[in-house]
Amino acid sequence: MVSINEAIHEYMGRGWSIIPIRAGDKRPLVRWEEFQHRHPSEAEARGWLRQWAEAGIGVVTGAISGLVVVDVDAGHGGNESLEQLEREHGPMPTTVKCGTGGGGRHFYFAHPGGVVRNKIGLAPGVDIRADGGYVVAPPSLHASGLRYVWVEGRTPESSAIAPFLTGYYERPSKKRRDAVTRSLTGDGSLRRRPGGRTQQHDRVFGRAPAQARRGRGGGDGVAPLLEPHPMPAAAR
Repeated sequence: MVSINEAIHEYMGRGWSIIPIRAGDKRPLVRWEEFQHRHPSEAEARGWLRQWAEAGIGVVTGAISGLVVVDVDAGHGGNESLEQLEREHGPMPTTVKCGTGGGGRHFYFAHPGGVVRNKIGLAPGVDIRADGGYVVAPPSLHASGLRYVWVEGRTPESSAIAPFLTGYYERPSKKRRDAVTRSLTGDGSLRRRPGGRTQQHDRVFGRAPAQARRGRGGGDGVAPLLEPHPMPAAAR
């Protein structure tokens, strides 16, 4: 596992705007709004580390870092929502991914330009963190006692960050959200229904560039895929 200091150096080198996060928490240790518009200096980052040696790292999402993060919260039905969305629209492209330490997943996508606002509750347990938001990043400590970690083969070093599919930003209809809720049985498992790519796919997801559609192996498939409170209404 890389150290916090190494992670800070790497993330800043990638042009990501970072902020210090309380250890085992998701709240920032600084007034973070200004870092939606400017990157911290190396001196600031080193000062944070000296002042809060146990702090975690937050990555400010949106245009400042060139990132949009899709957040799947397993504890609030995110996995089921993800499966429903993938049955309707096909698998999301392969991209950088981390586990949150609490059973959730963050999927990192390239910001498409313009303004992409946060969407809390896009579907049950699925949020989008973009302009005006942030996510907790590896190797920060989660409240569970586990750390945020990059998924093997999906680290920023080993996997390209796929373009964000802007159709995903559209809030599902109430009918679709209710279908996810109805699909849960008493034991929390999902009632399977015939799936597959639908004609809606290109209307809702848009046509991503060829390299994003191909990904690195054609996407994750439903089980490991589709997956950046309120902390500030910004992080998770």
